[in-house]
Amino acid sequence: GKGFSDSVSGSGWKLFTERTAKARQILEQASALKAKCPEWYAVMQNVALGQSWELPRATALVEQAIAFEPAYDAYYRDHANFLLPKWNGNEGDTEQFALQSADRLAGEDGDILYFQIAEGLVCACDDPVFLRMSWPRVQKGYEALGKKYGQSMGSLNSYTLMAVNRDEWTLADSLFKQMGDN
Repeated sequence: GKGFSDSVSGSGWKLFTERTAKARQILEQASALKAKCPEWYAVMQNVALGQSWELPRATALVEQAIAFEPAYDAYYRDHANFLLPKWNGNEGDTEQFALQSADRLAGEDGDILYFQIAEGLVCACDDPVFLRMSWPRVQKGYEALGKKYGQSMGSLNSYTLMAVNRDEWTLADSLFKQMGDN
């Protein structure tokens, strides 16, 4: 991210640039194959981040990905990350993208997507992006996710961290109790 890149050595940057270019080359060759996979787009989004693509180009890629498989949540999480101010976006871009994407998918699936995007943004750090997400929508998405697919320990842990970051201590306590020794 901006401000952190100065800790990478010159040889480290050279290797990163070479490997990212090779990944892009392989992906471009694979795009000609008959068989298609949604993960191709997610990996290409990682290349876009590594190569600091311009926003219109990265947005076009995510729009192509969504057209290919609208419910593949990795696209949305990856683009939300791309839009963070430390990478290529401005303050508020990530939150706006999350809201628009969830609204476009609509209903419980949209709420689930909103939770999944938030899950990719929550951290045990002081990054304010997660705190600007709609907490009621995150909660609604978590509940819808559990209802649709069953509860996973990964999502439970993420939701617990979210509750802690939001100073929702009563909720966090009940979630810690659900986790038990897990």
